[in-house]
Amino acid sequence: MQLKSFKKNKKLKRTLLTLGAIALLGGGILIYRSYALYKETKSYNVLRGTIPDFSSGDIELTFTIYGKVVDQAFPSKNDGYIVNNVICENGASAEWNIDNWGLVNINSNNNKKIKCNIDFEEITLTNTSKIGDYVKMTPISTLYEIENNGTNSLTGCSSTLCYGHKTQSLNPSELNLWRIIKKNADGTIEMVSENISSNKIDFFGCVGYQKLVGALNTIAAQYENEKYTIGSRHMGYNSQTEFITDTSKFVYPAPWNSSTSNNANETYGGGDNLYNEDASLVREAISNLNANKIGSSYPEDYWLASRNYSYTTTNLYKFVGRMVSSRGSAYPSTINSENNALCAVTQSSTVLRGNTYSAYIRPIVIIKSNLQATGSGTSKDPWVLP
Repeated sequence: MQLKSFKKNKKLKRTLLTLGAIALLGGGILIYRSYALYKETKSYNVLRGTIPDFSSGDIELTFTIYGKVVDQAFPSKNDGYIVNNVICENGASAEWNIDNWGLVNINSNNNKKIKCNIDFEEITLTNTSKIGDYVKMTPISTLYEIENNGTNSLTGCSSTLCYGHKTQSLNPSELNLWRIIKKNADGTIEMVSENISSNKIDFFGCVGYQKLVGALNTIAAQYENEKYTIGSRHMGYNSQTEFITDTSKFVYPAPWNSSTSNNANETYGGGDNLYNEDASLVREAISNLNANKIGSSYPEDYWLASRNYSYTTTNLYKFVGRMVSSRGSAYPSTINSENNALCAVTQSSTVLRGNTYSAYIRPIVIIKSNLQATGSGTSKDPWVLP
């Protein structure tokens, strides 16, 4: 009876031991699988939200601004900063997500702890804007007047010429929307006005032709704002002679027997093709040279700071002020270089005769480097200079 009882107990013990071993083994597998699952899914992606979240047992985060340690709170998303770089120690790596304002794609490189430094820099047009972006910038001047006093006039006009106007006027502040066409190595940015002036400017005769480039640059300077700008030019200017003072080639018969094809005689009034630099910049940024008069939805003619000499025969030649034609809407980027003859010799005459031509103004301004701005650079949300 005792033997039978022992056998039963022994069998029971074996059963209990077997069940215990299975339970222990199962528990171990469960513990192992739980630990393995933790190891597999651990992501370190905890750096988001409020500043206290930026330090944890796994990650230590420091920051600099322009590479220097500063005595201020960790920059928040709306403080006007962007991340220049993220550098982690011991081969670890991570990226910064501007939307979540935290680290993502963290690679620990098998380190139990990670230390990363975030280097910030201020949001400026220099480091965030793109070619073609829209910028809101208002010139200071609200009125600029040109006296039409003949040969002393900036445009060659007199009170009896140029449609009888005694003065010509512009409101520079009306052109307050610009497009970025060039970002320079020194951080400065070149912008062309999105629109053209509401008033035309007249030029007359050989004097108007000789003064054309310098006059347009003088006018363009009125569109600056010293708080933001460091320079300006009228569209088309690229080191041409601003005011031609050697007038020995304005004679009969024709001084040159071919039209402008290069810049060899530019200083003497032989014309230039230097305007192509600005034309290329604007085409690349905006796709065409068209520009609407401010307040209008239709393109109009506007001046280029460039001259053209057009030769037909020794007694038929013209000195032409270049324009971008309003026909650009139908014929993309048409440069009107033949028909705007400010002075010319025709077959019925042996003297240079003056003509009046009118067109709108399209300035280019150069703004300072690292100007802070708000916005995103789109037409609906342009960059705005404070």
